[in-house]
Amino acid sequence: MIYSYNPNDPPTKEGRPQKHTERGSAAINFLQPPSKSDNQATEPIVQWVNATIGDYILNGDKTEYICRLIKLPNFPQKLHAITTYPVIDPRTEEFVHHIVVFTCMNPLPATADTSGPFECGEKNNGQAKAMSMCSTMVGLWTVGGQPSHYPPEAGLPFTQDLSGTYFLIQMHYNNPLGKKGLSDNSGLAYSLTDKLRKYDVGTLATGIVNVDPIFTIPPNLDEFRMTAQCSDKCTSSLPTPINIFGVNIHMHTRGRVAVGRHFRGNKELEPFVNNRNYDFNYQTTADFTPSRTFLPGDRIVTECTFTTKTDDKIIYGGENTDNEMCFLFFYYYPKSPRQMFCITDYTVSGYMQAVGFPYSKIMALKVEKKESETVFQALDRLYEKRHRDVKIQQFLSEEIFPQLQAHTDGINWTASSVRKIEDFYRSSHYKTCGSTPDSPPFIEPLTDWSDYQCGGLRPPNTGDDDVPVLPTTSQQQTTNGVTPRDHAAQSFFFALLGLGICQVFL
Repeated sequence: MIYSYNPNDPPTKEGRPQKHTERGSAAINFLQPPSKSDNQATEPIVQWVNATIGDYILNGDKTEYICRLIKLPNFPQKLHAITTYPVIDPRTEEFVHHIVVFTCMNPLPATADTSGPFECGEKNNGQAKAMSMCSTMVGLWTVGGQPSHYPPEAGLPFTQDLSGTYFLIQMHYNNPLGKKGLSDNSGLAYSLTDKLRKYDVGTLATGIVNVDPIFTIPPNLDEFRMTAQCSDKCTSSLPTPINIFGVNIHMHTRGRVAVGRHFRGNKELEPFVNNRNYDFNYQTTADFTPSRTFLPGDRIVTECTFTTKTDDKIIYGGENTDNEMCFLFFYYYPKSPRQMFCITDYTVSGYMQAVGFPYSKIMALKVEKKESETVFQALDRLYEKRHRDVKIQQFLSEEIFPQLQAHTDGINWTASSVRKIEDFYRSSHYKTCGSTPDSPPFIEPLTDWSDYQCGGLRPPNTGDDDVPVLPTTSQQQTTNGVTPRDHAAQSFFFALLGLGICQVFL
């Protein structure tokens, strides 16, 4: 919606409107499908968990992202959260734009500051490690949102082992007039009952876990697609079918399109989500009424499309809003006994090949190899363990990532080099289910984006590697709704499949 207004009313009903002084645009859902918010809870409430920001004072910036680590109370017995309520401070109601709450792994680093609000993002070096350990979304509110009721047969479990652990709350303040000095204590509140419902609610996370330089989006592009597999190797461990009743998208400011594709064997079913106008500043939950059945062995393919047409530098993966992410968070029941983090972890060796990192520099890296290991295998083994070993994190951050970034920052991005790295994010150069190499039944053809009109499409490959990739304002000619570049990519992958080759060589 595009708007224009004057904040002052005309002096009389018959008076002429005054000249408009305030102009802008906003994303608004005028019509929304039936929501699980219609499932009114009837159980008695025995406890509340409040995740609020803690009297943060706005500093006057037009946009602020503020976080806080909130310690959970003791739970002497298992309880079910049956409703999540927005708690919007009336003092700052006009500035609170969206609220996200994540659960955190236990224990947090000893250096984590839990005393009060702090600036979100990796630029806050003191809190970056703690924030990276809080990744499972358990609550979301955006402007105009209502209380969110779980399905009547399921509740979000708060168990004894959650006692003393932490939530991370992220607040987005939109303050176009730069007002400051106002105190805010908004957040989310969870109503808990001891009348347990039949099922526990679980969260299934899919997407790309590489929130580091291995997640690379070249600059000056109208659209760049990345793909992640939630493999049948992961979902086969589900003891029973599950019912998915909602999904949240998580990208940052350059995210434009998000699709959650559903496969059963080689058959593609209706997508879980197909948001072609994603807006970071207006995030909502897509609810399914009735819920969708997901069987053990089904797969989810997550596709994220980004734009960097106003960027002259590479955008890397990271927690900071200036970086990017690609995740879908599904809410389902009954909850699986194992953590459902069904993600794609692209290998550092495949990435080095995709960006043309010099072999001489690879051999010069100070990597400790096991007997019979190659340098590539040793790098991939270390990279897999980065989330569990501080020394490995430090080695990657100090020895590997700076060299990779120095190389990629110096690339003159052409149609060929962009295509090569985009194809890397659709290849089998990844591992899943923690550290299991995956061989998907087939590489899915690109989704038909012919009705996606927000900006032009990238020009097809000209065969000339010296032609830079530039944004275009006109949409290129399509054949049956598919661009010539898409035809080329599909032909390439289907040719490989016809030869019985699973690995894509870059």
